[in-house]
Amino acid sequence: MFLFHSQDRVPFAVVGSNTVIESGGKRLRGRQYPWGTVEVENLEHNDFVALRNMLIRCVKHAACISCIIKKYFMTKQGIS
Repeated sequence: MFLFHSQDRVPFAVVGSNTVIESGGKRLRGRQYPWGTVEVENLEHNDFVALRNMLIRCVKHAACISCIIKKYFMTKQGIS
């Protein structure tokens, strides 16, 4: 799989699907169109995976910063 940095993919082109289809003998999430199949988790077809990974990293980063700030203020107030 060929990965890009999220910034290289902006603006994101996202295709979502809650349908499991069969393509090339594999079952996967995607959309079937008259001209072909769009696989949701294929970076060559759309940016869903890149956007999901970026959002997960942002949430983890924000949670980490929040913990650091909370510990800082608790230490400052002597509440360790």
